[in-house]
Amino acid sequence: MCGIVGAVSLSGQPLAVDRLRDMATSVSHRGPDDAGYLLARPDGQSRAFSDPAFLHLAPGLPVWSEAAADEFRPTAFLGHRRLSIIDLSADAHQPMECPEQDLWLAYNGEVYDFPERRQELEGLGHRFRSRSDTEVVLRAFAEWGDACVERLNGMFAFAALEPKRRRLVLARDRYGIKPLYVWQRDDVLLFGSEIKALLAYAEPEGV
Repeated sequence: MCGIVGAVSLSGQPLAVDRLRDMATSVSHRGPDDAGYLLARPDGQSRAFSDPAFLHLAPGLPVWSEAAADEFRPTAFLGHRRLSIIDLSADAHQPMECPEQDLWLAYNGEVYDFPERRQELEGLGHRFRSRSDTEVVLRAFAEWGDACVERLNGMFAFAALEPKRRRLVLARDRYGIKPLYVWQRDDVLLFGSEIKALLAYAEPEGV
């Protein structure tokens, strides 16, 4: 079990950065082993951050700070709290980037046949840096786009963000075993593994 959260400004106005990390913290019980954050803005630029409590799992990334986030003026946010099961290494840190494409993924779940999907994707030219099923889902999205969900046998919820295309895709398994809540408040779209993540952003203004 992991926790995914996120927010997108539909008007192009910067997000309230003082609430973004709170969204991920609200679901920390779902993922006590790691945390990561991604910011993006309308010009297609994106910036990933590590969490101060888990620096060893995201070497080379800047540490999250409200000042740095505010200066970046983000209009999109992905946050992740990780429960490490399949790949315990830093290679499986999230949000995870597909370096050959403008693509980031925050994922919660388990794809039962991910070794077979990985082998199929390797045959199509994809090269993997981790042993995680997260990267299999990431590469599947890179290869097949939205239709990748038709090839995933398991329970999952994910957010795939393409900053330069200004495109966000939210998906979950057919039975909703892995939850994904979505709510639009005024000009901000909020999503998360639990409702409390949405309230962590919205409550300062009243629900």
